[in-house]
Amino acid sequence: QMDGPLRGTTGPFPRRPASDPMPEARTFADDLPSQAEDTPAAVDRFLGVFGARRDGQMMRFEDPAGEPLPISDALFLAADDTWQLPAGTDGRYMGVLANALRDPDEIWVAAELPGDGQRPVLRRRYLARFALPGDEGTAVAIFEWGRDGWAGITTTDEQAAGLDRLRQGVRLYRRGEDD
Repeated sequence: QMDGPLRGTTGPFPRRPASDPMPEARTFADDLPSQAEDTPAAVDRFLGVFGARRDGQMMRFEDPAGEPLPISDALFLAADDTWQLPAGTDGRYMGVLANALRDPDEIWVAAELPGDGQRPVLRRRYLARFALPGDEGTAVAIFEWGRDGWAGITTTDEQAAGLDRLRQGVRLYRRGEDD
């Protein structure tokens, strides 16, 4: 189940920020819709990157660091069984978000305190930058996964994405170094 917007690293855990820049943005090779899609079509676009469909079937995806993740339409079902996209993600960029999970630039893991005296949560962050076709600029996609749910965001404003704030914890994978 999807959670709210991405969270920052908090708590008494080591933050070990990255000391090097992100890998260069790659060209986004998939089709990008010319306008926003309705929510079911955007869900289909995300699932299609993994060969999944809106049929209730779960498939197992293994990320580049070897972590298995369940991919299914349940990622997008709200409590009232309606389709929903993560807060902060334009439906037009759901393929970009899926590709950040499938083929990230970096994967980070950090323990965070969710607040309210709850126990720490280990979260994985998948970060990717893609040069968009035409003159649309660079898309930044961030996919975050933890036992308390997932969140995702896409933007074409790298400063707004706060990548440096999210590149903390332990880096598990970096495109081009660990392939």
